[in-house]
Amino acid sequence: MKVRSKVPAFLILVLVLTGILFALPNRSASADIGPKPSLKIQVTNAPDELCYLDLLYTTTAPPDDLYQNIRETKALNQVMLAQIRSFETESKKLAILTGTLAPTFGNSYPVQRSGPQTNFDFGYIGMPKTFQIVLVSESGYQIISPEVTRERFYTTMRFDAATGAVTQTPLFLVFAAKFISTLIPTLLIEGLVLLWFRFNWKDNRLVFLAVNLTTQLALHGTFIAFGSEYSPAFFFLLVPLEVIIMIVESIAYAFLLKGHKVGRRIAYGVVANLISFVLGFSLSVYTDEIINTF
Repeated sequence: MKVRSKVPAFLILVLVLTGILFALPNRSASADIGPKPSLKIQVTNAPDELCYLDLLYTTTAPPDDLYQNIRETKALNQVMLAQIRSFETESKKLAILTGTLAPTFGNSYPVQRSGPQTNFDFGYIGMPKTFQIVLVSESGYQIISPEVTRERFYTTMRFDAATGAVTQTPLFLVFAAKFISTLIPTLLIEGLVLLWFRFNWKDNRLVFLAVNLTTQLALHGTFIAFGSEYSPAFFFLLVPLEVIIMIVESIAYAFLLKGHKVGRRIAYGVVANLISFVLGFSLSVYTDEIINTF
């Protein structure tokens, strides 16, 4: 019996360590820690030539107060720069070319065209939330979109350079995908831990499914209510909410699970939540990358 009990424990340890290791490649050591907003603009029907793209946003800040996101423009096409600057007014400025109140990074001013320009990436704390997308090309083509607002912390927009139309995936579909991508791994991981703790699956499956479905709905419902599913608040709310879920589930299991003593039921709730949090967070690094392309 001792040999059998050690094997599942060893496998659980391996899974936890593997999850941590999988999360590490996406985290680089830096003094600038914490989540940063990002925006990917997928461009279709753009001219088959060099293009510049920028975000035209409203600001009342004096030009001297704006952070210079491009330090050197001598190597860029000066005619195209003058063309894209023509969209600016006294209150509307280009985020990358003219600047923002805090740094914003972008790859939208290439020195030369090395292939089809279909993806433009922006990010960091100075990126405007509401803006118009402006595109100009080497032959003089230009187009500007209607005003759009980033709805998520990590946003993907599709910009039609022929019509100026901008689309984003509806938030309810993103939330549904996020919910499913966390619910399924949670059920798999905590279900295995349930068996490891020697609880009978047939006697406890309904309680197990009901408790996990309820807490996952409550977790994502809280994020939606606070508008924080894809915002910095998500990262600050996640750990406290997971602790609350661990406590609630452990209490529920203490009364509802069948078999074994109360202490073992509570221990299962604590261990299952700790393992699913570590592995689930590690897995979310990859599932979020997929969801954020929607």
